[in-house]
Amino acid sequence: MQKEENLFKNEISDWETWSVVFHSMEAFEPLVQHILKKEKLPVVELEECKPGTNAVFKAGSYVIKVYAPKESGLQTERDYFTELFSMERAKKLGVSVPAVIAKGEIADKYLFKYLIMEYAHGIELADAKIRLTDGDKRYIGKQLRDITDRWNTYCETFNDIDVKERALRNTRWNASPDNFFKERRDYVRSLAMHDLVYVHGDLTEDNILVDDNNTLTIIDFADSLLAPKEYELVGLVCEVFKFGGPYLEGFFETVDVAEITEKCLKGLLLHDFGVNIIQDNISDIDEIDSIATLRSKIYHKLKANR
Repeated sequence: MQKEENLFKNEISDWETWSVVFHSMEAFEPLVQHILKKEKLPVVELEECKPGTNAVFKAGSYVIKVYAPKESGLQTERDYFTELFSMERAKKLGVSVPAVIAKGEIADKYLFKYLIMEYAHGIELADAKIRLTDGDKRYIGKQLRDITDRWNTYCETFNDIDVKERALRNTRWNASPDNFFKERRDYVRSLAMHDLVYVHGDLTEDNILVDDNNTLTIIDFADSLLAPKEYELVGLVCEVFKFGGPYLEGFFETVDVAEITEKCLKGLLLHDFGVNIIQDNISDIDEIDSIATLRSKIYHKLKANR
């Protein structure tokens, strides 16, 4: 592969150096415009997209995602192929996702992989919530149930993530009270991993787009993996629905608070960002002194919104 001239000028040596630059249009514009020329697409000024982990910008009617180089310490190659695989699978299953226009890599100062996708019209669910009626919320919950029923199914291995081993190694739980830390570790060890299905892995309100008709498009598949269905469910119930009754009514045929509590408990204790979900939506992690306490807090959050 012939090396291009260096269009990207910043130094990347770890996550910290990547995190300060990946949302910078100034840093990426020369590189992105070169990629657009290479793919024979219109060269236009970039617009900001909400920052995530990789560099994402709007370019006219397209969105271009430039993946972090290996020097950042991130699993760039895995994320790139995971996203490609997942979007193709979702499309085949009839789920609305952006079409991939171009893909590839460019050797500049670093080796950057990239995807160019059509721009999906709509706003993030987080921004749409202010205008939604209870009926709208039920409709969105129903759509999300249909989407997850389609893709939370058996799937061949597509990346090297072992959800149980990763959960046991997850250092985010180190800050939790000792008794709960030990209980959680034993709980995860006891889980039988015979029910693994495909999950999006990051189905948050930022990755769910809503158009004027409240029809959904899903984006950002880089965190997809094989895991129990509860892994997907907990993010929806806690982060997207915020335990809200209308969403739950749309998603579940029958809202059984005790059953949903147990499913959320399993998903939380296994999820790579379980601590964050607890902190943001349930309780300060310092207040979770046992699994029983966490179960009770989830139950009462659900009950209060019913």
